[in-house]
Amino acid sequence: MQAVIMAGGKGSRLAALTKDEIPKPMAPFLGKPLLEWQLEQLKRYGIQRVTLVVGHLKEKIIDYFGDGSALGMELDYVEETAPLGTAGAFPLLLPKIESEHFLLLFGDIRFDIDLA
Repeated sequence: MQAVIMAGGKGSRLAALTKDEIPKPMAPFLGKPLLEWQLEQLKRYGIQRVTLVVGHLKEKIIDYFGDGSALGMELDYVEETAPLGTAGAFPLLLPKIESEHFLLLFGDIRFDIDLA
């Protein structure tokens, strides 16, 4: 199973926390970025390949996670050059999707559910 995480938003509602210095998915939660919690949860359920859609302050995410090898995962990126809205980047993903079935997540949620 492949996963896609939409992690390109500016996060204006979290401005007090992000101070426009980090993208919303990098907001700290219990000592590490929210996005890191998501990736660890995906890995726990055997999802090794994740495509991240990045935009605002994308270099912060790319520099932190790189190719995913530090997490034992394979990460790649689709970069928005301009804000495309909630699902606006979806057409950019089509070349990256390897299967008819994939999991789509938004980078600003914390979840702890049984993905099996």
